[in-house]
Amino acid sequence: MAAWPLPDGRGSEGQRYGRVHWVAIVPEMQGKGLSKPMLSVVLDRLRELGHGRAYLTTNTVRTAAINLYLKFGFAPDIRAPHEVGAWRDVRAQIKPEYWVRAAAAVPELAT
Repeated sequence: MAAWPLPDGRGSEGQRYGRVHWVAIVPEMQGKGLSKPMLSVVLDRLRELGHGRAYLTTNTVRTAAINLYLKFGFAPDIRAPHEVGAWRDVRAQIKPEYWVRAAAAVPELAT
């Protein structure tokens, strides 16, 4: 797992954003509960470095990862109309309690 600050160090709300990048676990170690502690360590370190928020990118085929990210409080950042459809397409694979969080952040997902 790797993380770093945004080049200008600031997000749109004036908070320092850190980027979580390359979240990966080798296949033989997947499913052993390692992603939660790894992501916790990275987010704690970003916080120690003064980043009030973090962001990451993924794609909708990685539904296990999306569930993890939603559990940690990440929310969808819809930038184009087709992205709403992509999120709706994976709704069945997203845990209901996490979908509620995503829909709260992005009202277009609630319909």
